[in-house]
Amino acid sequence: MNTRDASPSPAVSTPAGTSSLPVPDAWRPRLEAQLAAQETVLAWLEIDLDARLRFSPGVLILTDRRLLACTGPKAD
Repeated sequence: MNTRDASPSPAVSTPAGTSSLPVPDAWRPRLEAQLAAQETVLAWLEIDLDARLRFSPGVLILTDRRLLACTGPKAD
């Protein structure tokens, strides 16, 4: 589901969960904070609209257990 052509980032691997996908570095800290133990990222998609249809950066992350949404400013 990744539609961006960017240089690959290393996989996310924390005690909480894992991802073999190149999740954007800017979203990595927020993703790591939300992953549960043994949860695996299956796909992600960067978006540019919030729930009120205003331009705002965000990312949708599909795991083997749930769909996560991170919105607002990216972590630098």
